[in-house]
Amino acid sequence: MLIVESFIFVYIFFRAIFPLRSGFPLKAAAALGWAAVIFSPHLARLGTDGACVASWLPRPLLVIVSWWFAVSCFFLLMLAVADVLRFAHRWGRRITAGARNRHSRMSKYAVNLVLLVGSSLLASCGMINGITDPKVIETEVRSARLPEELDGFRVVLVTDLHVDSRRSRDYLSRIVEQMNDLHPDIVAITGDFADGKAADIAPRLEALRALKAQYGVFGVAGNHEYYSGYRDYMALLPTMGVTMLENSHRMIHPGFAVAGISDPAAHNRRLPEPDLPAALNGIPKGAFVLLLAHRPRFFAEAAKRAVDLQLSGHTHGGLVWGFAPLLARSNGGFVAGLYQIGDSSLYVSRGTATWGLGRLGFQLRLGVPSEITLLILRRP
Repeated sequence: MLIVESFIFVYIFFRAIFPLRSGFPLKAAAALGWAAVIFSPHLARLGTDGACVASWLPRPLLVIVSWWFAVSCFFLLMLAVADVLRFAHRWGRRITAGARNRHSRMSKYAVNLVLLVGSSLLASCGMINGITDPKVIETEVRSARLPEELDGFRVVLVTDLHVDSRRSRDYLSRIVEQMNDLHPDIVAITGDFADGKAADIAPRLEALRALKAQYGVFGVAGNHEYYSGYRDYMALLPTMGVTMLENSHRMIHPGFAVAGISDPAAHNRRLPEPDLPAALNGIPKGAFVLLLAHRPRFFAEAAKRAVDLQLSGHTHGGLVWGFAPLLARSNGGFVAGLYQIGDSSLYVSRGTATWGLGRLGFQLRLGVPSEITLLILRRP
């Protein structure tokens, strides 16, 4: 991440700040200000355990810094596109020195200003969309192994809630109310519950106690639980009514199993790594298997092991339209929506929230709305 941030700063500096027709003090001030924004995720964690930003930083400041960080990313992309187009234009027309160069330089300043304004508007729209309450997405999944008496079984999926100490206290309550209105038979929460220490976030997670599902509420840990204190969350969440599955399963019906695996983030922390065979061990042959996995990349293996339906998150759908291909490669090719391999299905949620203030992440969405997913299971 530090390499990416450094690249953003260097590119913007040499492309937009250094060429300014101003004195050294103004250029230096602009460079330092922009560097502070771009490297803010690291600066904000100084003096902490790295799981969250410093608790003394006020929310308005974090919102402003996050907005400027988004502006910087959009500005970089726009500058890069403009540079490619400018190079192609100059090469095609073979523009030479002289008056045309002076005019080109003046045009470059004007173009940079337009691109900066456009980046600011995109960041603003994205952050407004990012804080909008999620919409309900309904889809059907069919399986011949679903018990006849469970035809029409309702699964409500949420993921990547990213609850932190700076979100309003009614944030999760509103989501829980939306979920209960769907009358779920089971609730699945596929990781990234929160950002920050469990003791600090616990009061805001109390809303989970109000979830109502006939067969229970089940969850698995996401990578952010490992960043914030895995064992603490594995102890806390069951007290909120969430059955956490760590490479294990539960039979909720004679012909229906809910299994869950841990996250690969466990590897560097010497904690139980994802173990799909262990999670499925002991499930009766022929039973319908619902697998919860924070990351969708396990689907190919799950399909080989006759998992009927895998539910995942992690990708946030790419957050910005057009970014999905960048995420597909590291997620097995799965980013958002319903996928099929043979008789096995995968649903990847675009996420119920954004990457929260607690880690100074990307709090925006453009063309990729958040969701609460209602999956209705049917027999063929």
